[in-house]
Amino acid sequence: MYRYQILDTPAEVAFDRLTTLAARLFKKPIVLISLVDESRAWFKSSIGFGASEVRRNDALCNFAVLTDEPLIIPDTRLDDRFVCNPFVQAEVATRFYAGAPLLDRDGFNLGTLCLLDTVPHEALTAEEEATLVDLAAMVVDELELRLAARQIASVDAALVEITQGVARVTGGEFFDELVRHFAKVLGTDYVYIGLVEGTEPKMMRTIATCDRGHIVENLEYRLQDTPCWEAILHGRGSANEQRKICCYPRNFRMRRCSNPSLSRVMSRFRSMVPTVMCWDCWV
Repeated sequence: MYRYQILDTPAEVAFDRLTTLAARLFKKPIVLISLVDESRAWFKSSIGFGASEVRRNDALCNFAVLTDEPLIIPDTRLDDRFVCNPFVQAEVATRFYAGAPLLDRDGFNLGTLCLLDTVPHEALTAEEEATLVDLAAMVVDELELRLAARQIASVDAALVEITQGVARVTGGEFFDELVRHFAKVLGTDYVYIGLVEGTEPKMMRTIATCDRGHIVENLEYRLQDTPCWEAILHGRGSANEQRKICCYPRNFRMRRCSNPSLSRVMSRFRSMVPTVMCWDCWV
């Protein structure tokens, strides 16, 4: 959830529209977009509820995030899970709860879009439940749009910084400055630019290699069965096709070092290499 940088942000029209729409469709007095943090449930948008957050242990959606299916409770006082819940046992109590999970693209449950009322109700129909799930998916879509916009802005800023950093450099030092600035902007330990050489076996020879901010001796290894090999294979096709970035976010040594020459290359670095990303370049 922290990736979305959504917690404690001001109200936004896009999210308020969704809670307003849910309240209108389901005719419930309380609607919340609830994001479950480590110790609290924080509400990005709310209708009919005065607080901006509650303790996680007191939040009914604390149970909803334990499943990937909607949680529907027609009468909370008949559910043993809420026998000690302060909102259920209050004089003006929460008696009805319906929450659909906010599942992001990786399958993580961030919270719920939930409906509450102070009187019990019948369970939602299958159609109503499907509508609530769709609205929850629209909440996640808004989160993804915010994230994408921030990432685009970050990429634009990174490109400007890289461009400014290498603009006055020419000749053999250009690529050295390029990998150095890439490492700085992307926050990575190692960056190199490699060229494919030879016929069979094809070899990868680097022309600029940055190791923790320092330009180091270039290296050479057999290309086949390496991440760069996969990036080149994915990059083949027409010029209009989108080229794929090959990303290995974790456990790179265990998964990708079957190539003996690449293993020797990796051993030159001073630490493990848990993350690898490769792009192909065409001229």
